[in-house]
Amino acid sequence: MEQSGSTRRGATILGLFLALVVPLLLGPGGFLKHFIGESGTEGVLMREGVFWGLAVLVLLVLVFGEGRKLSDIGFRRPRWSTLIWGVAIVVLGFFVQPLDQWLLRAMHGSFPEQALDKFAGLPAWVLALIVVRAAVVEEILYRGYAIERVAALTGSRILAVLIPSAAFVIAHMQTWGVAYAIAFVGPLALIMSGMYLWRRDIGVNMIAHFLTDAMSVSAAYFATHGGAHG
Repeated sequence: MEQSGSTRRGATILGLFLALVVPLLLGPGGFLKHFIGESGTEGVLMREGVFWGLAVLVLLVLVFGEGRKLSDIGFRRPRWSTLIWGVAIVVLGFFVQPLDQWLLRAMHGSFPEQALDKFAGLPAWVLALIVVRAAVVEEILYRGYAIERVAALTGSRILAVLIPSAAFVIAHMQTWGVAYAIAFVGPLALIMSGMYLWRRDIGVNMIAHFLTDAMSVSAAYFATHGGAHG
């Protein structure tokens, strides 16, 4: 029994390493750039595939390494409340934006227009795949899995929020810059984590994440392509 508990603990540590550390290595500044181009449709698709594979690997660790179920990290049958609370997070995000902007100015940061323009230069169908992947994969890694497993290891809900949120923000610094990631991604990560702890429904987070990213990316895409025809 002791050995079984030790094995499960080891699997949890491995899962957290995969969920919180490996994405930093796979990002734009990580080692993956030596094997996959940083730009171009083919390179983007290959990188997206790697992230999907990482999420599957974490779920395999959860099920076969820790002997747990997908429901233990918030997978539930979708209900109307799932959609409603997902939209509620997006609405709350709009109310928090003045604080985000104040933080950005306080850190002398700027809106990452170049990063958005880079995304907007990709085909619309590729952008759609990126938004879906971010919503599903990142919520599995940083919310459902990481929050539950950090809480199990430490017995602290505070650490279960702060550690994955910090990893989430650091991962986004590679693309969006330090100031923007702290000012905009940080508060959103805390809101998403709080909602997950309250509802324990990862579908809520996925919907909120999808809508948030879809609106930002769509605005950048239409602004870029609309200007090209103007």
